[in-house]
Formats: sequence, structure tokens, C-alpha cells
Amino acid sequence: MPTSSSSSREDVSSQLKEAQESLFSRFDALRDEADDIKTAVRQKLRAYPLVSAAGALAAGWVVGRLLSRPRTRSQWATRYATAVEEDLRAAIESGADADTIVDNVLRDRVPVLVEAAPSPEAPGLLQRAVGGALQIVVQVVLIEVSRRLADRVFDEPSNSADSA
Repeated sequence: MPTSSSSSREDVSSQLKEAQESLFSRFDALRDEADDIKTAVRQKLRAYPLVSAAGALAAGWVVGRLLSRPRTRSQWATRYATAVEEDLRAAIESGADADTIVDNVLRDRVPVLVEAAPSPEAPGLLQRAVGGALQIVVQVVLIEVSRRLADRVFDEPSNSADSA
């Protein structure tokens, strides 16, 4: 019996080693493919710096627009009031009495309370000019930072792979 358990251990051990070698070879292939993609992207970015800058500006503009989209309470209140008004008109046209109309219209709606927000002061000409200039400076700095980070990311794996 000791021979059968030792042979089964050897079989399992050899199968584990084969699986490990297979995984390592797949990992190496994936690493090589990722390095090839990084190299190609880096070459394209360096070949077309204006396109890279324009892409970074466009992405920054889109993200800025998405994050700074005004969400006013009056828009929500207007939608709510319009929906209630449409339901009231339909109920009145159907000839229902006032209590039934109000009950039916408000039954599935959560009441909305809207607090009037103070209206912001309009910025002066100097404030708008300074704000615009600051936006441009921030965008330029962000582009430069992203370019340097991209260079580091693309350059470091090849350096660490060479040293390993």
C-alpha cells in the first residue's frame, strides 16, 4: 500500500507542477501582450501629441460638465406640478368629484417640498475673466500631470522587467 499512496502523491505533484508551468506560461504571454499594447499606445501618443492633448481636454471638459451640471430644485418642482396638473385635468374631464380626484392623484405620489434657494449673485467681469483663466491653467496642469504619469506608467514596467 505505501507504493500506491506515494505514486498517487507523485502523480498529484507532477500534475500540480504542470498546471503551475501552464499558468506561468499563460501569465508571461499576457504580460508580453500588455507590454506590446503599452508600447503601441505610447508610440501613438508621442506621434500625435496634439491629438493626445485634444483628447485630454475633451475628456476633462466632459467630466467637468457632468460633475457641474446644475440640478435645481425648481426643475423637480416643475415636473412634479406638471404631472399632478395633467392627472387633475384627466380626472376632472372624467367627471369625478373633488375628493376622489385629490385622493386618486396624490395616492401614488410622495409630496414634494421645495425650499426656495437664494439666487446667486451674477459674477462680475473680473471674476469671470479670472475664473476662465484659472480653468485654462488647471486644464494645462492636468494635461501635463497626466502626460507625466502616462510616461511613468509606460516606462516603469519595462525598467522593472529588465531588472527582474
